[in-house]
Amino acid sequence: MCYYLRTYHKYDCGHEVLFRREYLDCNGYNCRASRFHNPNEHICYGNPGCTDEMPDDQRLVIVQPLELCNPCRGIPEHPTNGVDGHSESESEEGGSEGNGDDAE
Repeated sequence: MCYYLRTYHKYDCGHEVLFRREYLDCNGYNCRASRFHNPNEHICYGNPGCTDEMPDDQRLVIVQPLELCNPCRGIPEHPTNGVDGHSESESEEGGSEGNGDDAE
């Protein structure tokens, strides 16, 4: 199944800041979210093998030892600190779904 991976930086102060949200393709022909899904090769409707349900976003925390986050260092947090220029709260509310083209 395809899913989104949320990468967070965890700072020495204990705060976690969303760094990136990336779409990971499972490359499955029976996954409707995959770029390899081809509905012309089979009948999706009623096919128990075909799915369009994506699991919850997966979470990966990268530890930044001996560093404090910007607010703890006295640096104001930028309003677009997060994914694709959107804050984490916006992306959790559906403001930044992404299209999977931001992988490097």
